[in-house]
Amino acid sequence: MNLGRVSALTFYQDSRSSNGILRTAAWILVALYILGFAVSAASRSQSDFVIYRNAGLAALHRTPIYGSHDPSPFQYAPIYAVAFIPLGLLPPRAAQLLWFAASMALALPMMILGASRLLFGRAFKPGWELIVIPLLLSIRFIHPNFDHGQINLLLLAMVVWGLALANEAKPVAAGGLLAASMLAKPFALPVIVYLLARRQIVCVFSTMIFIAALVLLPGMLVGSGYAVHQTGGYLTSLTSRTVQRSRDLKNKYNQSAAALAVRCFAPHGASLASEKVAAASGFGFQCVLTVGVVAWLVFRRRSIAEEDARLSLAALFCIAAAFSPISWIEYYLALEVPYMALAYIAFCGGETKTFRARAATLVLSAALILNFCTRLFESALYYGVAYLGSLMVLAAVIVLTTLEGRQVHT
Repeated sequence: MNLGRVSALTFYQDSRSSNGILRTAAWILVALYILGFAVSAASRSQSDFVIYRNAGLAALHRTPIYGSHDPSPFQYAPIYAVAFIPLGLLPPRAAQLLWFAASMALALPMMILGASRLLFGRAFKPGWELIVIPLLLSIRFIHPNFDHGQINLLLLAMVVWGLALANEAKPVAAGGLLAASMLAKPFALPVIVYLLARRQIVCVFSTMIFIAALVLLPGMLVGSGYAVHQTGGYLTSLTSRTVQRSRDLKNKYNQSAAALAVRCFAPHGASLASEKVAAASGFGFQCVLTVGVVAWLVFRRRSIAEEDARLSLAALFCIAAAFSPISWIEYYLALEVPYMALAYIAFCGGETKTFRARAATLVLSAALILNFCTRLFESALYYGVAYLGSLMVLAAVIVLTTLEGRQVHT
């Protein structure tokens, strides 16, 4: 039984070995999709890109990066402001195209390839199904990232590749990628908790060393006094925007457990203290869920086939999207990884007539409907439809990588 499951990847690769044309066509489709964005990127205004470029200009001219009264402040570590200096040296349109090349044209293929490498191994070549289907399901989350010129896709690609390299016993490279991601947004935190639980101490230690190095590096590039002052401003910015964070929790585009708890359990006009209790409860639930998922991954790893052990890692990315109390809908790009895992179970594992495959197909269909419904009926976001959809995908990954799929035929 396990031998059949372990050989499923070999079966998939053999059955697709003569189907390189469809794989090539899928990548051409991805390229055309990116090209369409490139045409638009040359002419539109992207609010987050403007923030990044202004931060680069501030670092270039040694002026304050973090403004306490700025309604849309720069919120990443100073090393990112230094990294954005080249955007400030270029004219705005040229800088915007450069940023598009890094944050979209490069990051999207790297996200797809990283998810494939994480779930199926270094030598695996994803077929058209594993390229197109997860991308189609993620379109709802890709568009907001592009509209604002955000960094999320690049950060998530770092996390995916970081975990993939950690699994391949390359702790230094993995630690560098996870550290770089952590200094912008906490997408990597569930992955780091998982690596710690797996006792991958070298990888976790490498991550901590790289975080310290990246915090200190601006001092070598823009001056130690300025860098220390801006690092203090960065730490202050993380803890001092109470009123703005209260508004963010009520924003329907915030799809975190904390925000959903505030909107559902702290009525309009409730005191700030009530909102804090509701937000803390929601965040506590997400923390418990994260610990539960990590414990499930660690304790069952030795009792299941290697293929399912790899696929089950997709569960980490179901919770990574909503780990922060401020988790905008575009963070759900992280679901690209579990979407690929479910697409493999549904269409590529040599078991298309099993209960597992049919259940995965049903979940993917439901996810497609939910994702596009939130575009047509955005009021549904107020009730956390994107977050609840991620819980549905999480449940599917947990159940379907646990089931003995080849024994349950219909």
